[in-house]
Amino acid sequence: MAYREQAELFLGGERVYTKIVGQTGPCVYPAVHLYVFAFFHALTDEGRSILKAQIIFMIIYLWQMYEVLQIYRQSILLKEQRSLKFLVTLGLLCISKRVHSIYVLRCFNDCIAMLFVTLAIKNLQR
Repeated sequence: MAYREQAELFLGGERVYTKIVGQTGPCVYPAVHLYVFAFFHALTDEGRSILKAQIIFMIIYLWQMYEVLQIYRQSILLKEQRSLKFLVTLGLLCISKRVHSIYVLRCFNDCIAMLFVTLAIKNLQR
């Protein structure tokens, strides 16, 4: 909700960071999240369709999970061992309520940042 409010102010023409505020206070993140949430604002009927936002974040979540699993897979191939620890880690990763909450219920901007971090790690792994 706070990011949506900040995106609306940004789309309204406000460019002074200290004046871009939401329910949680002033904007404290780098400006890229404003552009991302401004894009989401357009995709979600100007922020009115929460369901559309949750679907977008679900897609990001699934993409992120796929990339993380690819990183794990590559690391296992490099070590040439398939251990029970790996399977337990993957299981915990897939059933994490906290991750689900951050991505689909709260729609935090951290999701976008972590997707880019995961893609960078995957590319560095090559």
